[in-house]
Amino acid sequence: MAFFLLAFSATTLVAQSTPTSRFDVASVKIAPTQYPGGPRPAEQITPAGIRVLPGGRVESYGQTLRNLIAWVYDVNTVFQRIEGGDQQILETEFTISAKVPTPSLSRAEAKIMTRALLEERFRLRWRLQPREVDGFALVPSRDNGRPGPGLRPFTGDCEARADNPSVRFESPDYEAKARCGWTGMLARQRGVGVSMTQVAERLTVLMATPVSDDTEWPGRFSFDLTAGTDAMPLMGILRPAMGIRSPLPTDDPPQLLEVLRTELGLKLVKKRTATNDFIIESIEPFIED
Repeated sequence: MAFFLLAFSATTLVAQSTPTSRFDVASVKIAPTQYPGGPRPAEQITPAGIRVLPGGRVESYGQTLRNLIAWVYDVNTVFQRIEGGDQQILETEFTISAKVPTPSLSRAEAKIMTRALLEERFRLRWRLQPREVDGFALVPSRDNGRPGPGLRPFTGDCEARADNPSVRFESPDYEAKARCGWTGMLARQRGVGVSMTQVAERLTVLMATPVSDDTEWPGRFSFDLTAGTDAMPLMGILRPAMGIRSPLPTDDPPQLLEVLRTELGLKLVKKRTATNDFIIESIEPFIED
């Protein structure tokens, strides 16, 4: 199940969670069936770590404590380490059911509350330890230092769009009505109202190593590209983890990094950069509630 964590971006954490945001009711239990070292059936897994449901509810099942820590603390386990702690506890799978008395709960709020829950139930104490790794910087690729023809300024309001209903990916109304973000599907990449920082964060996932925004381009942008991601480092990690060994198709579309250069005016250059490993200073055996 480790490959589910590869899509998480790394966010700098500076302190233990505070008691200001906690679940009203929360249950944490050892999963009745454990799959140590083996894949759990897909229907028995919460792929994103936790599910945020209507009515202020949060659920998680089929995840080890290590995976939960990675998800709620935004640890990208491709290039960040989780070190220390009792390995038996960390590899035990748990189920979580929690609730707050509000009609809705954002994913970010759910993460903060789940951090507090883990710190309370497991007496989890942690710190961040900086470490240098090989990464990349996102920089302009054109001689004039300006965006390419495929990168269009965005003048909408991302906050106002946050509550918009979902728009079909292929819809002609997608750019006008979709929530802000970068979505890829079937070798098509569509970005709506994304900053260069968000582009660098998405490339951090695909490159499986930190990517920093060094463009100095302010504002937000939109784009609609035909570009494949099969050659990206992330896919080289995911395919073996998922048991996929088939070669790339011969009619593969242009690859993303080339299209970024020609259409968006962006490229990656190697850069030595810092990341933070997640160090567990103390964790106590779990007592079921």
